[in-house]
Amino acid sequence: MCWLLARCRMPELSEAEMIAYMQDWMNSHIDDSNYLNKPVMFTEFGKSSLTRGFHERQRDLFMAAVYDTIYESARKWGPASGALVWQLSTNSVMAGSQDGFAFVLSQVPTTASLMDKQSIRMGRL
Repeated sequence: MCWLLARCRMPELSEAEMIAYMQDWMNSHIDDSNYLNKPVMFTEFGKSSLTRGFHERQRDLFMAAVYDTIYESARKWGPASGALVWQLSTNSVMAGSQDGFAFVLSQVPTTASLMDKQSIRMGRL
């Protein structure tokens, strides 16, 4: 949601500025959750392939930033400890995907590796 709102409201920002904005947004929610002594999950995040100039590397950088922010919170026993990517799919479902967020892990090995590494490092905490 944050990413879409930021992209709509601030289209002139670069990818790096958008990622910084998203991390600030996440950290503000982590801080609020910490103050309230409540957990926080970040769900339905992703990067649409319909974005002008899209490249898979952009999705990976965005996801890495989300995962790094969550990991840093979890590493310090903070309230963020998980995320749900939007939208992991299968080949048969991809034909019906209209928003550009769906992807198939077997078709994007760098994204699959990123998700695998996040699972491993979170599991080690």
